[in-house]
Amino acid sequence: MLSFLTVAMPTIPTALPRNRELLRLYYRSKGYADAGVPSAVAEYDPATRGFVLTFSIDEGRSTISATSASTVISRDWIPDSFAACC
Repeated sequence: MLSFLTVAMPTIPTALPRNRELLRLYYRSKGYADAGVPSAVAEYDPATRGFVLTFSIDEGRSTISATSASTVISRDWIPDSFAACC
């Protein structure tokens, strides 16, 4: 799902801002219009000899999803001036 974060990173400090932006864009693509990633922390874990990345994600207040609408208009409702021209 978030495999774009596992690409080879040159260095952790330079990769964090890019990964923050990728996460923000990911959330926006899923309908979270106000999403943000206010912080990211990289901590070295000697047990695994690797880094643990922690991102703080703010999903925001609004979400956007696909919508559709349809309606049926009764002929009785259409004004005569409009009906006459069509």
